[in-house]
Amino acid sequence: MKKFSVLLLCFLFLLVGCTQTKEEAVPTTKGVESIDVSIQTPSNVRTNEKIKIEALVTFANQNVNDANEVIFEIWKSGQDKRQMLDGRPIGKGLYSTETTFEKDGTYYIVAHVTARNMHSMPKKEIVVTSVDKNTNAAHTHQHEHNSQISIDFQPTAVIQANKDVTLSAKVLNEGHPLEGASVTFEILKQDQKTPFFLDAIEDKDGRYKVNNTFSSPGNYEVKVHVKKNHIHEHQQDFIEVK
Repeated sequence: MKKFSVLLLCFLFLLVGCTQTKEEAVPTTKGVESIDVSIQTPSNVRTNEKIKIEALVTFANQNVNDANEVIFEIWKSGQDKRQMLDGRPIGKGLYSTETTFEKDGTYYIVAHVTARNMHSMPKKEIVVTSVDKNTNAAHTHQHEHNSQISIDFQPTAVIQANKDVTLSAKVLNEGHPLEGASVTFEILKQDQKTPFFLDAIEDKDGRYKVNNTFSSPGNYEVKVHVKKNHIHEHQQDFIEVK
């Protein structure tokens, strides 16, 4: 009987030890980083002028030079016709193409990027206008400075009414994070006439964030205003609150 009891105790000790080992081996779940894509294109473009359209692709703050696919989708506001252009890798995480806009108007660019088994689709609005021969040199000079500013707006979570959400914008100047800027989110619900404004707080690597709670569902227009010295740029986008 004693021998049986000893064997039973040994079996129980072994069983507890195996259970603890299995529990310790359970891996912890960690957050997964996503690719970051920023469209680097002037916000104001002249008609019939060839321009470069570039996308900077990074992952964990490192340039991605081996993206599986980079395609620029371009269309004019109010029209269904789309232009699809392949982005050519030029190094330092940049993918480039060229195009010309023949008519005035507002255009949208979406960069479809697949890399690191992930997909990103940032959107940018540009305004195409005819050249005014009487445009003064100071005005032209200012646009030359601002042409290298890119603003990548993206909420960091699914937006639901009456729940706190973080609005974020990454601002680059000539491919480098723009620090010390004044960034404001101008938000207008599409069935209303008066927008409200939120001042963002600088985070790091050119990213600016602000928290907000949307009181009602619907479609909202978001303009991200960036100011610093001679720089004054804005990016327009749209979000849906469910």
